Amino acid sequence: MIKRIAVLIITFYSSCLMAKNVEQVPNCSADTDGRISTALTSSFEEKGMNKYIDLLLGSGPKDKATYRAVMLSSEEISASERNRLMMRLAKRDQIKKSEIKSSGLEVMYNQPLYRQYYKITSSKGLKVIAEFYSAIGACAVDLDNIYIVSDQIDGFTPDFANK
Repeated sequence: MIKRIAVLIITFYSSCLMAKNVEQVPNCSADTDGRISTALTSSFEEKGMNKYIDLLLGSGPKDKATYRAVMLSSEEISASERNRLMMRLAKRDQIKKSEIKSSGLEVMYNQPLYRQYYKITSSKGLKVIAEFYSAIGACAVDLDNIYIVSDQIDGFTPDFANK
């Protein structure tokens, strides 16, 4: 009887711990602060791809589009990957290696970060998969890659049972 109670307590306790960890992973799907749309539009604008901005948000007050973001996956990244992101940002902002500590970048990137893939679909037919990095309590703090989804094809799996 004591063993059963102990097993139940351990099972309950471990499930509570696992649930707590799941809650800590940021989910930016609601995009309440607009960081996903702002990052996408900034990237499209920088690359001269304004047609995607119109497909994401619309082309004016009378032509508005809505979008929906859905998190596809989330994983914590390594310290080396955080360092790569920090150095990429430093290079973009022309911060020298000797100035990284005083700039505050080291503090920003010295915390758990999560690589998250989001599927963003607009009412105008734009489908995008974006690779964002998020921190606890801070959604979409960095954007690495944007993939435009243009077509869908049906997959085919050969029959391995006959080989």
